[in-house]
Amino acid sequence: MATKRGSLRYRGYLAEISEDMAEPCRIAVEVRGALGWRKITDLESPPDLSFNWGYGPGGTGPALTGGAVLTDALGTPVGEPNYPDPHRRLARDFTEDVIAHLPRDEPWQLHRETVLWWVRGWYVGHREVQWPTALLKVGPTTGALTVPRARLDDD
Repeated sequence: MATKRGSLRYRGYLAEISEDMAEPCRIAVEVRGALGWRKITDLESPPDLSFNWGYGPGGTGPALTGGAVLTDALGTPVGEPNYPDPHRRLARDFTEDVIAHLPRDEPWQLHRETVLWWVRGWYVGHREVQWPTALLKVGPTTGALTVPRARLDDD
């Protein structure tokens, strides 16, 4: 089956760190096409703050990372103090369950589908009845929250 260029089904997040740790961490949004993965944009962090992961449950960096990944995956703002309570709790729990457990000083990659499966489980577990539209289009699970880059390229 051919993939559509820019397809949301084959969207993923690649966290990058600089070798000397002098530059802030970046999270690229990538899509998978016929020629492999290609970067389409970077997630934005607020000025003077940067993404981070691998520790928690507190911390501004992991909270920013969790909120940015969820916002992109769901297509709706998540994790900001002004947003509805379910979204604040969703971002907090995603950060604690996923972002805090990513390897701290290493790059990582998440499939959008996997993020959405985690979110779907959260909505079911919290008996939330109004699901974001993105959850209604979730395909089969990839079976793991993070996978080595080489395995993703072999799919």
